[in-house]
Amino acid sequence: YGCICNGINDRQVKTAIGAGRTKWSDVHEYHGCKPECGGCGVEISEFISKSKKEVTPPALIPVGLVGA
Repeated sequence: YGCICNGINDRQVKTAIGAGRTKWSDVHEYHGCKPECGGCGVEISEFISKSKKEVTPPALIPVGLVGA
């Protein structure tokens, strides 16, 4: 999922996504660079989509327990 042109590895992609980046170009910007050849666009975008699906919704608190 990394960018070979800019040397962005999988862990760095995950870090950028965890920091709220939602587009493949944002991942590059987070690391201080710009996309070069575009070859990583699909892979990083798919990783972002997958990460969004894996986000667990917040737990629901029963109404009677709020402020308890």
